[in-house]
Amino acid sequence: MPGKFLSAGELRHRITIQTYTDATDANGEQVRTWSEFAKRWASVKSNRGIETLEGGKTQAITSYTIFIRYLAGVKEDMRISYGSRTFQILSIAEDVTDDKSMSLICEELKSGVGQ
Repeated sequence: MPGKFLSAGELRHRITIQTYTDATDANGEQVRTWSEFAKRWASVKSNRGIETLEGGKTQAITSYTIFIRYLAGVKEDMRISYGSRTFQILSIAEDVTDDKSMSLICEELKSGVGQ
């Protein structure tokens, strides 16, 4: 999809792009807090899944591509919130010729991981 203008019909998922800051909690410990960077309409598509062996257990991992209209400032250390689901941005492909769209390659975070 990068390189073409995304139509409104393709962008049917409402996402929130989040950025983090490090803060100090009541115990004086550093904690990561997430805040809204931007809300955008997007197209969320699952990619082929893979299986990994971790700690003696097979674990299925599915990556996702989230397409949005170009937005300056999106970085790989951000995450996406979509409903009750959270996705870590792994890589970003921008359309460098005309700044129309971006593809965010993401992995869904399991509850409590990186949150």
